[in-house]
Amino acid sequence: YPVGGACPDSHPVVVPKLRQVMRYPVTGDPAAFRLDSGPGYTMHGDFFNAWPEDEMARRVNDCIRPIVKCGTDGRP
Repeated sequence: YPVGGACPDSHPVVVPKLRQVMRYPVTGDPAAFRLDSGPGYTMHGDFFNAWPEDEMARRVNDCIRPIVKCGTDGRP
């Protein structure tokens, strides 16, 4: 996380912050739900970079860096 809007000297490489939100239609008490891996906090997302480099750079610059919610077309 940035300190004063910049990376500290100990961590000079900027890494985009991504947030993955998934919603599932469910019934019942959510506190009782369990995943095969355990409680809900054990869920994770994997990343495989398969984007064309130009498109990935555009989405990083247009959506991730300015922290803008973009649509499924990758546009603000």
